[in-house]
Amino acid sequence: MGCSRRHRRVQGPRRFCDAGAGGELQFLRASQPQICKNPKESRWRWGCIDNPSWLTCRSDAITDGIIGAAIKVHRVLGPGLLHSAYLVCLTQELVVDGYQVEVEKPISLSYGDDTIDCAFRADLMVDEQVIVEVKCLERFASVHRAQLLTYLKLTNCRVGLLINFNVPVLKDGIRRVANDLRDEQGNLA
Repeated sequence: MGCSRRHRRVQGPRRFCDAGAGGELQFLRASQPQICKNPKESRWRWGCIDNPSWLTCRSDAITDGIIGAAIKVHRVLGPGLLHSAYLVCLTQELVVDGYQVEVEKPISLSYGDDTIDCAFRADLMVDEQVIVEVKCLERFASVHRAQLLTYLKLTNCRVGLLINFNVPVLKDGIRRVANDLRDEQGNLA
């Protein structure tokens, strides 16, 4: 039995299917960090994007799980509720899926010799690797991406998700933001 669209989620929580270079299927647990050594050989479900060699597949697996949980929440609740409702339901869905979730994660800021312990608060931090900002907006503004990028830089996380639940189809309300990702030429992505 092959993967639909070449990739699919298989039975059990947080277990993914990966098609190798020869097309053989390998089943990997997301809890095991996997380094993508050859971007052509390792493609994950939902987008099948070639990963730079230094980016771990672990954060991709986490973002896939977060997006899946957000889609479940959006299917049940639909658009039009307040931010807090989506935040609570998404947190519950992620915990059920086996992720470690920190809600309203305080982010400190150092300036000179001073440290502000709670300068910012990120909506969710999942498995200490991915920051999620939940929104209920008509559309994203550039300030929302800048906000998430600030959180990523201050926490040294590489990947964050902006999720806007106030859209008819949730895939139109998801933005993936990366901290200092570079392409093959060394330019910022």
